[in-house]
Amino acid sequence: MTWVVGNAVEQAFEPLMEQLNQVKGLTVNLAPLNSDYWGQEITVTGLLTGQDLIAKLAGRDLGDGILLPALMLKHDDTRFLDDLRVADVAQKLGTTIYPVANVASLLEHCVQPMAVSRHC
Repeated sequence: MTWVVGNAVEQAFEPLMEQLNQVKGLTVNLAPLNSDYWGQEITVTGLLTGQDLIAKLAGRDLGDGILLPALMLKHDDTRFLDDLRVADVAQKLGTTIYPVANVASLLEHCVQPMAVSRHC
């Protein structure tokens, strides 16, 4: 799986990714991004848009899908700040997108009985 975050928090998440990747059979790739939509100086996760994901992740190996902080979505949990729908972005990237509320939700998604047999 690919865990999307803003560049501003990359260093904070690197130790967690290293620990997760020590679990046998589990692979989590961190994808720190900045925003083309709002401007390159925008590096916070909550302002990343669907267009940013498409522009930065298209053509990359995303594993079994994308985990993204739910704070990247509007309150209805189906649209990014640029009004693209999660389903449309997932279709353009050819993968599934899993919004997660917090790090605990990330861990629940990754470290479940099936996780040993798949990439997270």
